[in-house]
Amino acid sequence: MISLPAIVRRLEAWLPVLAWGLALSVAAWSCATLFWQLTAPEPVSALPSHTADPRSAARDIVRALGSSESEPAPRAQVHTDYQLIGLATGFGQRPGFALLRRPDGETLALLQDETLADGLRLVRILPDRIELAADGRTVALRMTGADSTISPVATSDTRTDAISTD
Repeated sequence: MISLPAIVRRLEAWLPVLAWGLALSVAAWSCATLFWQLTAPEPVSALPSHTADPRSAARDIVRALGSSESEPAPRAQVHTDYQLIGLATGFGQRPGFALLRRPDGETLALLQDETLADGLRLVRILPDRIELAADGRTVALRMTGADSTISPVATSDTRTDAISTD
């Protein structure tokens, strides 16, 4: 058997090697930690946030398009010169909204069942079009491309005096 003094003599020979190994390991670990802390990107706190309010979601989209939301012009002759540039069919139990561009270039955000100043009310939002109604008339605006300047319009009349879409 190996005696205790023999074990102590063998450890005395390896003790400096073990101490240096431990010191180099701690130094390497510290250097690696410092390196990764200095080269890592800043922490990003961009967690996805979902807006449940359709009005604020519409305003955010209008701002992203580069224009500011404005109120419709004062009541004038009923026209359908609006261009449908975006829509959302709804947010769970909340109503959807439509983004309309007026002929003068202003962008409007219109909630479902909301009425424009010219009397047109957004009555229905479908995945590819919206339906506006005024005085028993229904006007359907279809989604147009970003570069299109003319919006295809279809009308259906529930009264005898139809509106002109020209």
